[in-house]
Amino acid sequence: MASKHPLFFLLSFLLLAGALRAQPTQPDTLLPYFLPPVDAQEYDLAGLAPYLVTPPDTFHLWQYGSAFDVDFQQISLSNWAGGGQDAISLRGQMRLFGVMDNGVALWENRLDLVYGITRQEQATGIRKTDDNLQFVSKYGYELKGPWHISAGLDFRTQFSPGYRYPNRDTEVLVSDFLSPGFLLLSLGFEAQQNNFYSMRLSPISGKLTIVRDDSLAARYQVVPGEKVRREIGVQVDGSFQRKILENISFNTRATFFSAFDTFGNVDINWESQLELRVNRYVSSKVTTLLIYDDDLNVPRGDDRPPGPAIQFRESVVVGFSLRL
Repeated sequence: MASKHPLFFLLSFLLLAGALRAQPTQPDTLLPYFLPPVDAQEYDLAGLAPYLVTPPDTFHLWQYGSAFDVDFQQISLSNWAGGGQDAISLRGQMRLFGVMDNGVALWENRLDLVYGITRQEQATGIRKTDDNLQFVSKYGYELKGPWHISAGLDFRTQFSPGYRYPNRDTEVLVSDFLSPGFLLLSLGFEAQQNNFYSMRLSPISGKLTIVRDDSLAARYQVVPGEKVRREIGVQVDGSFQRKILENISFNTRATFFSAFDTFGNVDINWESQLELRVNRYVSSKVTTLLIYDDDLNVPRGDDRPPGPAIQFRESVVVGFSLRL
């Protein structure tokens, strides 16, 4: 059976994007139950005015933003000598972020939602092509110069079941919501420069691998029935973003984790994107994702049994894009 209800996930995703787009980023007026400010000098009955401190306006320290992308691809062939098959693909992506910066502390939050489907002429039903749910939160407090003490959280999973297709009529379940899910918690030091690159070293970091479905536990080396595998180790991560030309930008992020009990075996998650904006609403993107997990048994497509292997995905898309 193909992925369950993929159209439902994609339509819900697009409706949520439209609803969020319609919301104002901040209120025009204060709510009625907010009291007006009081003049401390006028009502100072105990001589306390010199000691009163006006609380910071934390609302205006926050910056919010969002990005929505919808990509569509259609292929139709007739008497095509080179082979191939008709196909229709649809992919939606939404990114929400909020950043608080008061000059000393910096708190960054990002939510990424991606879902894609395809229908091919010789395939059974609709199949999933892309599926990602990721939330990243990072808090840093300035020490000296570019250095911050930093704490981070990185959670990743997917929306719906994922399958491998050995042939046209056979599907094998390989993943699902929270099967797996990955949670990285880290504490360390970060250096930032000019808002275009950062590097963070976390000598104490924890990684949780979550598998809700016991039938998939062995694939992710989780003991059936326990649901979670815990690792403590060292994490290094960095990011770089740069506008190459007025309408061309590049960004890349990489995370490296090595557990203390298997130190030297490094888990890698490295994603990059090159974007060319045609105009305000149309853009073209080249994205890559490289993953290596020493504890993940990956089908390797040959006579060897499943085991650790480099996973790589590349995509080139042109579609509707909106930044708010």
